[in-house]
Amino acid sequence: MKLQGLGKYKDLYDLISSKIRAFGENPTQFSTLFNLMFAEDENVMVETMVGYKIVETTYGEVKKCALRFGAQLEKALSDVPKNSIVGLNAQNSLKWIEAFWGILLAGYKPILINSRLPQNVLENVISEYGVKAVISDGLTFNSCPTLLIDSIACDSLQKDESDFTFGTEVIFMSSGTQGEVKLCAYNAEAFYHQICDTYYIVKECPQIRKGYEGKIKHLALLPFYHVFGFMAVYLWFGFFSRTFVFLKDLSPQTLLNTVRRHKVTHVFAVPLVWETIYKSAMATIRSKGEKTVKKVSKGLKLAQSRLGKRLTHRAFGEIREQIFGDSIQFMISGGSSINTKAVEFLNAIGYHVANGYGMTEIGITSVELSLSDRQRNSLSIGKPFRHTAYKVENGELYVKSRTRAGRILYMGTETVTDYDDWFKTGDLVKESNGSYFIEGRKDDLIISETGENLNPNIIEGLLSTEGVQELCLFQSEDAVPTLLLSCPKAFTAEYIADVRSAIEEQIKENRLENEIRRIVFTTSPLRGANDFKISRKKVATKFKQNGFNIITQNSFTDQTISELTKKIRRAFATVLQKGEEEIGLEENFFSALGGTSLDYFTLIIMIKDETGAPIPIDDPKNLSSVKSIEEFVLRRTV
Repeated sequence: MKLQGLGKYKDLYDLISSKIRAFGENPTQFSTLFNLMFAEDENVMVETMVGYKIVETTYGEVKKCALRFGAQLEKALSDVPKNSIVGLNAQNSLKWIEAFWGILLAGYKPILINSRLPQNVLENVISEYGVKAVISDGLTFNSCPTLLIDSIACDSLQKDESDFTFGTEVIFMSSGTQGEVKLCAYNAEAFYHQICDTYYIVKECPQIRKGYEGKIKHLALLPFYHVFGFMAVYLWFGFFSRTFVFLKDLSPQTLLNTVRRHKVTHVFAVPLVWETIYKSAMATIRSKGEKTVKKVSKGLKLAQSRLGKRLTHRAFGEIREQIFGDSIQFMISGGSSINTKAVEFLNAIGYHVANGYGMTEIGITSVELSLSDRQRNSLSIGKPFRHTAYKVENGELYVKSRTRAGRILYMGTETVTDYDDWFKTGDLVKESNGSYFIEGRKDDLIISETGENLNPNIIEGLLSTEGVQELCLFQSEDAVPTLLLSCPKAFTAEYIADVRSAIEEQIKENRLENEIRRIVFTTSPLRGANDFKISRKKVATKFKQNGFNIITQNSFTDQTISELTKKIRRAFATVLQKGEEEIGLEENFFSALGGTSLDYFTLIIMIKDETGAPIPIDDPKNLSSVKSIEEFVLRRTV
């Protein structure tokens, strides 16, 4: 079926090449990008769910609101010098788009605030780099004035885009997983080169340009303040006038329901999302009995061949329906390493999952474009885009790219980019037949007792067993290579014994006895509540500070769980319709266990009835696990 929303263009190629050509022929400024992005004013830019109704907002409507927002912001910040830095702190939404362009229109440089970072870190960044104000959807800051988005009314005050003097940069914040926060400032020319690369992506991979029922709809799951979410989702798909679908919350069930209800075609996400979906699907399959497990396993093996995949596509229809349905055409994983089994599973059941690569400092620089499941399952990140070059020296990846940030601000110093220089990524890479494969981080290498460098990323990929939610190999303070395993549902000595036995068997099979000298179990999650990926540096520091709830076969059994813990765990299980053994003490009610806001309301009423302690309904972020609620109840009753 022909794609809708092409207007005067004969096909997607014509639209892409024409708009890129127009961008290159005009000054590569944000004003040019703005006009071209909103040129197809009748196309639907955003779909949201209001009650049970899908509400559509066109590019033309969003443009008008952005112009009004910019005019109001100029008025509100009249005493702030032009080209100053103004923060944007908001979750993905229609308001985010309007505020982002409003800040640029008003003549300021938006810094996209990484709201997953602790507020004290954000306050330090705002203060250190002279942010003059923050436009926010709720959180307020002490280091500068905060203007709430809803307080900046999009009324009749409006100017034409030609009457604005646009800001000159967009600034991203790094995730801080490797230490201090970096600020990476991009100009419009870097965005132009990033957009140019999409022409070749679409040309070389027909799967990415496929729609469903004539439409391409992208789930706006990745936060737009993240370079992956901004470049690969908002910039790529917004420039070519496609539709974004926003989520009302980030619970797993909302994600799946939204994709099916809106018939989403493209989803880009971090590995955590794909691995969670894979684990959930496998748990459902195992719950149906050994016969079903064997049948699915046979089908997964058969799907490895092209002929086998055609034969199994219909057979896996029920599994796809329980996940995303059949509208999905293309999915990308990026941001960190991903479990091979998750990719193999999703590709085998009929989806198309590719691995991509990029960094806050360099933008998005490659993605695997092959139609071959075998190639994508290898976790290749593909070949560098046309405006990018890769080279590998001593196993480390260096990148030269026109998509790089023009300036990098780090620990009080500024580095202006020389585009002829190679950027040292710190990622360990191997190259094979023109494709590249990420093998870990150079600063994660562990020096063994023999002086050999151990790559924990490769070793972790060899180890996995049921019951282990996360694992991390790191060098502890006493220089011992330590494997820390997160088992949130470890309630008996037998459980820990079984998991230990399975892991030790895998270590033996892979001859890793000399590499892994210590195995430690915890019920605590290894990544922070706001982290996309596990940081070895953070894990090592927290381990040193005794920040994990360490368990042994004898120190943590069902008999040692308090009666209060049992009551709260039982309430979780009842509300979520799960077995008590499925509820880990530190698992998040929403992101890990799939609860909704309505479920949470039911939960706190039940806990109040059981314990007499009223749980505040307005603090679900901090009171979302059995352990955190137990600690709150104890504080109230002591």
